[in-house]
Amino acid sequence: MFVANFWWAAITLFLAGAGSALVYTPLLSIAINLYPKKRGTVMGLLMRGAGIGMLLSGLMVPFLLQQLPELGWRGAWLIFGVLTLIVVLLAFCTIKLPSSIQKNNVWRRHVIYYKAGQ
Repeated sequence: MFVANFWWAAITLFLAGAGSALVYTPLLSIAINLYPKKRGTVMGLLMRGAGIGMLLSGLMVPFLLQQLPELGWRGAWLIFGVLTLIVVLLAFCTIKLPSSIQKNNVWRRHVIYYKAGQ
């Protein structure tokens, strides 16, 4: 057993949720900057993907528990971890931040405008 009491479980669950938020927010920002004219569509696709992922994980866990009874729930989450690692590596290899996003950075323009006004 990895967790000795409820508070350690609550802390690790909180950290997992925080990590998920720290991944989702930059992804949303990059996707919106890549397709600024399709902002609503991009946001909708990302939200739909998150919902479908939760639905599929709820369906896959019982299936994996039946297929790998000796590993139990740890085996299911190990498989999810491996799949997540594969998706991260694929995204890292395919998603590139275009240089036009760095040049058109709203914050940078605001700071330059503020300094020019002084």
